[in-house]
Amino acid sequence: MALTQVKTSVIADDAVGADQLASSAVVTASIVNDNVTHDKLEARYTAINPIGTTSGAFDINFSLGAIHTVTLGGGHTGTFTNFKTGQVVDIVITGNHTLTFDGTSSGTAALRKVGSTDYDGSKTNLIQVVCASDDSTTPIFYYTVNEYATDTTP
Repeated sequence: MALTQVKTSVIADDAVGADQLASSAVVTASIVNDNVTHDKLEARYTAINPIGTTSGAFDINFSLGAIHTVTLGGGHTGTFTNFKTGQVVDIVITGNHTLTFDGTSSGTAALRKVGSTDYDGSKTNLIQVVCASDDSTTPIFYYTVNEYATDTTP
C-alpha cells in the first residue's frame, strides 16, 4: 500500500479579498457566532440621519439611520420610506408646528399610535416608530410620542 503525502496550505489573515470570493461563498453558517460587530451593520441600524429643518414635506428614510433628527419649520408631513419589518427608528423632533405622518409614498399605510401622549411642538419630543409590516401597499407602523428632558434619576 502506497502512502500519499497531502500538502496543506495556510492562507494568511486578510489575504483573500472580496473579488476572489464567489458571491455565495460566505453564508450564515460561515460566520462565527457573536462575530458581527456594530461597525459591520447597515446605516439603518447604526447611523444618525440629521434631516435638519424642514421647509415642506420630508422623508424619514429608514435606511439612512436608526435615529433621525428634525426641526419643523412649519406644518409638515413626514413620509416613511425604505422600512423593513421589525425595524425601529427614533425621531428626535422639535418645532411648534403641526406634524402628520404618512406611512408610504404609495398605498395605504396603517399608522397606529401607542399610548395617549400627543406631539407637543413646544417641547422636544422623541417619537419611536416600529414597522410591523413592510408590505409595499399596506405597511403597518406603531408609534409612541414622549417629550424628554435631561434627568439623571430614572
